[in-house]
Amino acid sequence: MAGDGLAEFAERQPARIQMLVAQHDVAAARQPAGKGQDAHEAAGQHLEQVLVERFANRDGKSRLLAHLACERGDQQSAWDFARWLSAILRAEGEDIETTERDGAVIVIQTGWRVARELALADPLKAFDAWNELWLGAAAAHDRFLAVHTTRTLGERGWSISWRIAPR
Repeated sequence: MAGDGLAEFAERQPARIQMLVAQHDVAAARQPAGKGQDAHEAAGQHLEQVLVERFANRDGKSRLLAHLACERGDQQSAWDFARWLSAILRAEGEDIETTERDGAVIVIQTGWRVARELALADPLKAFDAWNELWLGAAAAHDRFLAVHTTRTLGERGWSISWRIAPR
């Protein structure tokens, strides 16, 4: 029978869907929302956090998985990513300044030391390719953030900024 073959195929698969929600997790998700929160959203966010922590604890990588799964698309998330980006760029030897303006976090880089001694055929295209790493990192951090990059190369060198804000 065709259905039996499909069932046999499913049994041979190494991955199994597991139920991660215990009765006490569901009860915990029914806690009242905080001031200014939508009750349904608060419960859903709490349940999501419980599931992430529960799975992460089984996997032994709790910090990483919890960080990756907590996409909020809010100002705090924008600051979290800006701090991370600033730390990475400083580790590369770049001069970095971070400010907040008009509801967005702005990371400003003066110069581009990492490419200073490279003979680039098209420096703007090279920068754009390098910048895609940071845009991808922002999307991995929180897909609900918008990142707008501004870059200019003039006589005084590079002027670069990333505007990070909730969508």
